[in-house]
Amino acid sequence: MIALPAHVSGEFRLETRRGGIVTQSRTFANLVMTQPFSQLIASLRGDNAWQMARYLYLGTGDSEPTKDDPGLEQRSGLAGKLVSGQTFSNWIDPPNGERWADVTLQFDYAVGEATGEWAEIGAAADDAYAEPYNRSLIRDENGAPTSLVVMSDEALTVYLTLRLREGIGFPVRGSTDYLGQTVGFTLTPLDSRYWSDDDYSPWQSGYAHQVMQVLDTGGGALAFTTPPWPASNPDSSASPSVSLSHDLASRTTTASVTIRDSSEDLLIGGLAFGSTTNAADRIYRLEFDEPLVKPAWDTLTFQASITFTRSEDD
Repeated sequence: MIALPAHVSGEFRLETRRGGIVTQSRTFANLVMTQPFSQLIASLRGDNAWQMARYLYLGTGDSEPTKDDPGLEQRSGLAGKLVSGQTFSNWIDPPNGERWADVTLQFDYAVGEATGEWAEIGAAADDAYAEPYNRSLIRDENGAPTSLVVMSDEALTVYLTLRLREGIGFPVRGSTDYLGQTVGFTLTPLDSRYWSDDDYSPWQSGYAHQVMQVLDTGGGALAFTTPPWPASNPDSSASPSVSLSHDLASRTTTASVTIRDSSEDLLIGGLAFGSTTNAADRIYRLEFDEPLVKPAWDTLTFQASITFTRSEDD
């Protein structure tokens, strides 16, 4: 099993305006609750995981947020505000082990729409607040909780930035057992276009546990020729069969792999994890110290699991 730290953080920026002039501005971090955090990891196996936070809510609760919170403490009667726009941006700095992907969501309250005194804020996936995502107290520039008063002649704009940061930074070592022997491997984070190109983002198109590929010794997807069966049939090309399952509670995706009988011995160089089968979309590559040998005519089955651990107070 491969364990990856999952760094997920967020930041709110609130601005009130009167006549187009900013009258107040607040910036502070958020906290993602435990259940939404696990759901986010599951959602990152598909498209548009950012939609877990597409509705915004205001409240008056003032207790310090915890990971066990079910949502806002005192949610207001205002309807959830649907996101009005989203911007994606990525960052990559391999020498320092930094790779992350941001999505900034914008929520616009018209003049008089958010009038009141607010102490807490949070987002959810739906307009019924059945799936809350995060919670934060509104804070001043020193990080102290404080209320935000929105006057009846003011508009309110809220920007919520969600950040997914690659968890290990640099190559790490590990080992597994194969046919009774211990085999070492290196797991390497890759400079995928999902970190380097703003047109690609895990928030839109999935993360490392969406696709797993078996690699040959050259780093390409493993392909092979099957023996003729019956003998009168010609040989045919084949590739490993991979099926994925995900456990929400443990944040674990398991790949069940079958490599059927082949006309000659196969050398397995490693595994690749990414959002598509395109090599440019690989986020992690696992390379065995020595290739695994699958004997001809044998069928090999194995499982590879990737588990995301919560690595910080985000």
